[in-house]
Amino acid sequence: MTALDTQVREKRSPQVLRRRRRVAAPGGNVFWRFLFPLLIVVAAVGVFLLWRAGTKAVLDSTDGRLLDVITDPALPGFEVFVDPTPTMLLAHVDDSGGLVGVTLMARTALDNGGALVVLSPDLLVDIDTDVASGQTAVLLGQAYAADGIDRLRTLVESKFGFGIIEVMELDTETLGGLMALVEPIPFGLSDDLVQRRGADGIEVWLKSGVKSLDGTIAAEVFGFRNPGEFDANRVQRQLSMWNSWLGEIAEAEDLGAATLTFDFGLSPFLRSLSTGVSSIEAVPMDPVQMDPDALPQYVTGSFGDNWITEKALEMAPLPLSTTAVHRPSVRLLDGTGDPDNRQPMLNELVAHGEVINVIGNASEFGLAATTLQYHRAEFEQEAKDIADSIGADLVFDEILDLPYDVTVIVGLDRAGS
Repeated sequence: MTALDTQVREKRSPQVLRRRRRVAAPGGNVFWRFLFPLLIVVAAVGVFLLWRAGTKAVLDSTDGRLLDVITDPALPGFEVFVDPTPTMLLAHVDDSGGLVGVTLMARTALDNGGALVVLSPDLLVDIDTDVASGQTAVLLGQAYAADGIDRLRTLVESKFGFGIIEVMELDTETLGGLMALVEPIPFGLSDDLVQRRGADGIEVWLKSGVKSLDGTIAAEVFGFRNPGEFDANRVQRQLSMWNSWLGEIAEAEDLGAATLTFDFGLSPFLRSLSTGVSSIEAVPMDPVQMDPDALPQYVTGSFGDNWITEKALEMAPLPLSTTAVHRPSVRLLDGTGDPDNRQPMLNELVAHGEVINVIGNASEFGLAATTLQYHRAEFEQEAKDIADSIGADLVFDEILDLPYDVTVIVGLDRAGS
């Protein structure tokens, strides 16, 4: 082959390639083109239907039993979970961090009323005997100084018998800022407030009489204690200050601005306690002279203990279990057809130490006898104690995964009690 032939071939080759006939791709298989996409769609629909059926079965059944949702409180089968009564413990501390006041509060669920109780840091509260010291009681102030607010909460809970949901340490500056929202605060001071100057000198800090206090001074008065003064006197001043402060909040044109518009912490308690029906009281105390050279300490005594028992039922009709002791939880149902018959039983159960988790109606009305059902075998003895205390028939109905310990159904034998 000559060089000329080679060049000709090289020049013709691209043209030959460009003119080469294109061959069509082979036709697709019918399965992959039509049937496979159809199967994908069918599978997706099947998964969706299976998911919907499974979800409905979970939502509509418990242990294989279909449940109808009853929304009418008057109908058989109506039930609702109940929230515990909102409660708060305030630890009032001075600039050095010492406890100068203790306030326990409860409010209604509707933010319209409640109860407030003032306690002395010098109140002795019974404790389990300390092995090392043999101590059987401790002062609230000493317990706070040693172990902080969690220890204070445990002691107050043990005294009142219900759990406290919120705790807050409130120093003088923060208290003054809150009181300043409604200043001036009218206050009647029955005694001069005096302070030491030097080794022997004493000067009057605030003279007795009717005052109009700004928030800062009111907060200082709240925690102030004269040298050598019984703490019972300071408790009475704190009680008066709470009445004056809450009274000013109640008169405010803008309740939110007078308390800060928070839905948590102290603000909702201030709004609730300043409106509606509220009780503001101090725990009755008896002085005891533990050391002849020291100021007296205080105990509640039999009268104070009975007062606390009644006050606890008033403050927390739907109590929370304490942090130290579990209170049995109860589902309380009316089996009579009159929901008012639940209330006396609720009071009895709470007084006995139970917590109400669910209230509602039995699956049918007209039940003759009040019954208590316990749902776990290991709870039999506790259930028997509760049944004996309320006069109910004891029944074992085993259901292991319930959010309460027992079910109490009020029968006609307790109607009108």
